[in-house]
Amino acid sequence: FSARESLKSFFYLETEEGYYASEAEIIYMHILLGMYYVRSGDFEKGKVQARYAGNLLSGEWSAEGQFDDPNLRLLLAALWTSLGEWDEAKVDLRKILQQKTNATYIKQLLSLTKPPKELFLV
Repeated sequence: FSARESLKSFFYLETEEGYYASEAEIIYMHILLGMYYVRSGDFEKGKVQARYAGNLLSGEWSAEGQFDDPNLRLLLAALWTSLGEWDEAKVDLRKILQQKTNATYIKQLLSLTKPPKELFLV
């Protein structure tokens, strides 16, 4: 996986073929790019991508209102955890609980004072 500066335009602009990425795809791409930066050891760029994804999840996309998704929040929490930002990860975990109040695994994660040594998403 590699990303160039020109890839940023994919996140926001319509392509020549007329394709416009959905909210979920845009946010997912920011999370993936953040994970790529973590893997490359560039934690600062990873944090920037995590912030982009978090802001997009919290913002208003259209007249229909805010787009938010517990699955994307879980991926974002995993990104924050891999960046060593457990407090930021817990923000997204709490947002999941607002949407899925019976998510026991999220409650278990939130009860931890330190991040889990390993966080597997299946």
